[in-house]
Amino acid sequence: MARLGLVMATLLEADPLIAALGLRPLSVQPYAVYAGGETLLVISGIGKAHAAAATAHLIERHRPETIVSLGVAGALNATF
Repeated sequence: MARLGLVMATLLEADPLIAALGLRPLSVQPYAVYAGGETLLVISGIGKAHAAAATAHLIERHRPETIVSLGVAGALNATF
């Protein structure tokens, strides 16, 4: 059983963490889930509703002890 569940919006932002932790694909539908050791990472899609749904999926299917939402905030240009 995984102890740590990570939630990230996009594969682009998750790729460095996937590589650093040596995570491997576990499933692709309905969400891409990567696993390694006691860590799971789910790619949720952008937005709080997508993050909530992906988190619920991770909890229901894999039962991690802890959930952490990680990500990078961006802007369309320098004025935002």
